[in-house]
Amino acid sequence: MNGVALPQGTGVVIGEVPIPQLLRNYINGFQLTWVSNTQLTVGSGQAQAGVNGWIDSPSLIPINLAIVGPSGLDTGILAAATPYALWALSGTSGVTIVASKSFAYAGVAPQVGYGAYGRRVGSFMSDPVVARVNYFHQSGSGAGRETDMTGSFPAYDNQVLNNGASTVPASVSCAAFLPPSAYSAYLLFEGSYSIGAGSGTVYWGNNAAGATLDSGVYASFFTTTDAGRSQSIVWQTLSPTQTFGYYWFSRPANDLLNAWFLGYRETL
Repeated sequence: MNGVALPQGTGVVIGEVPIPQLLRNYINGFQLTWVSNTQLTVGSGQAQAGVNGWIDSPSLIPINLAIVGPSGLDTGILAAATPYALWALSGTSGVTIVASKSFAYAGVAPQVGYGAYGRRVGSFMSDPVVARVNYFHQSGSGAGRETDMTGSFPAYDNQVLNNGASTVPASVSCAAFLPPSAYSAYLLFEGSYSIGAGSGTVYWGNNAAGATLDSGVYASFFTTTDAGRSQSIVWQTLSPTQTFGYYWFSRPANDLLNAWFLGYRETL
């Protein structure tokens, strides 16, 4: 059974799967796995779709991002530096998965034979420079998913701040690296110093460029007493509409401040 409408009520049973009508947004399975720069797989799964829809995908579905149509992109060609949503679509032809730039079902290009129901089951970020998908690992099978990109090669493809050396507040937009569905980012900050001592700070907020050390919003701090390197890895609650800010509180000579985007958490 691929896509059906559920009757109103407190719950029904489809096969052996109970579907409480009050538990909207139910999802299980649909594990997203990286295969190559243009290929992914989406595992079997079940999900509620819309108000009364139900999608049951009994087997793994391979995705080819070099094609347009079912099991590919919904439209266009794969672009660099772009968030994509994975949508499970069901209809008279069964169940398929498409990758779309749209994170809203209404914006997904229609697919013939799969127009009854749709549910977003995952997402990925394309490489910031090249039209490809770098290695990632996704964990979680329910509504909460975590995508880890620390195995990407080359490792620095996900650099979001390069050699920041400002002594006044500056900021980086989270929309440049977080998909619209994300609520938390996994970031590596690195301060490097070749001469002398120094310290720096990284801070968060809706207007991070206006933050100061005594504003209570800074989260990561670097310090050194001699030439060397300091690193800090953090999970930070951030939305794509926010920014993260940075500056050197006490700037050493020949300093480098870098940041890499390592992953994100989202709710489906």
